[in-house]
Amino acid sequence: MVYNYNHNNNSTHMYNIRAYSVKEVMPALNAIAKVYSLELNRVSDFKIARAIWANTLREIPGIW
Repeated sequence: MVYNYNHNNNSTHMYNIRAYSVKEVMPALNAIAKVYSLELNRVSDFKIARAIWANTLREIPGIW
């Protein structure tokens, strides 16, 4: 069974975050790092910032 999670072709979903390059995502990650006082040169902090960024792309069915 194949599920089509992309109901709206114009929206960005968490399922395709790997399609972004680091160069495209760095402005957003830098902003997140500044707000949460994270150091992006630490792997653990980079992963936290990336998770926060990915959650901003997520659509919640029934709300969006």
